[in-house]
Amino acid sequence: MFIDLSPLAVPMLNTIRALMPDLTKAEQRVARLLLQDPSRLLRASIGELAESWAVSEPTLVRFARAVGCSGFQELRLKVATELGERSAQPGSVVALHVDDSGATLIEKVFAHAASALTRVRAELDAEQIDIAIKCIEQAGRLILFCHESTVHIAHEVAHRFLQLDLPMMVFGESVAQAQMASQTRAGDVVLMFSLGEGSTQWRRHVETIQGRGARVLAVTRTGSALSAAVPEHISLNVPGDADGFLPELASIISLLLMEVIALGVALRKAKSLSKKIRGQTAKQARSRSIKAGR
Repeated sequence: MFIDLSPLAVPMLNTIRALMPDLTKAEQRVARLLLQDPSRLLRASIGELAESWAVSEPTLVRFARAVGCSGFQELRLKVATELGERSAQPGSVVALHVDDSGATLIEKVFAHAASALTRVRAELDAEQIDIAIKCIEQAGRLILFCHESTVHIAHEVAHRFLQLDLPMMVFGESVAQAQMASQTRAGDVVLMFSLGEGSTQWRRHVETIQGRGARVLAVTRTGSALSAAVPEHISLNVPGDADGFLPELASIISLLLMEVIALGVALRKAKSLSKKIRGQTAKQARSRSIKAGR
């Protein structure tokens, strides 16, 4: 299934307004109620919507298809994207109830994750990612600083980079980070990963690392103190769950971002290696030709 999330896509709510005259009476009822409170579509399951809007679940599915979506879930994602996800924080969008069935939980949990991923995807800056890819591609040593609370994410990232033949050293303890910062050298790239502000010590480490000729990258939330200290950073704003019941998305979203970076570096290294091999082959061919002519 392809979902058009591009900025040039016709807004879903405008599409619904334009198509209202062509809908059935039941579908028009859905359209009116949806347009009155679009965020309701994101807060409730399809069963809850059907009950509160006094229509059947099949009617909701038919409505979604009538307005150009492949199904109800795509309609939900398009509306969530249009609302900018600002009013759709996963912690408040998905209301869990003690009597939720397995089917309801499946829908709510996956909708929660899908809306968060859609929001983060829309906010990521491709130029920032391209800079990080180029920087890491040229690194002599790749070093990752993380907080102890995210060390499990860091080790997953390091494992994935290693699979792509990109070794990475991980430091999650402050003492070890201070020692490593004082031992960096030209050609090193230190990636600081923090979903919060980044520690005060890290900001001191930035000066130490840069003073020794190494380069610093950061993955951190927009407007954090770390983002101000490290111009070459990727803004990553991971939605939270105030109740603590819904899936913790920091790991999923962080790993997906680092997968993008790791694949970008691996592909560029493969391209460089291919050029090098072609150059060596051509040189060997010229050498054989010269020898043959003697």
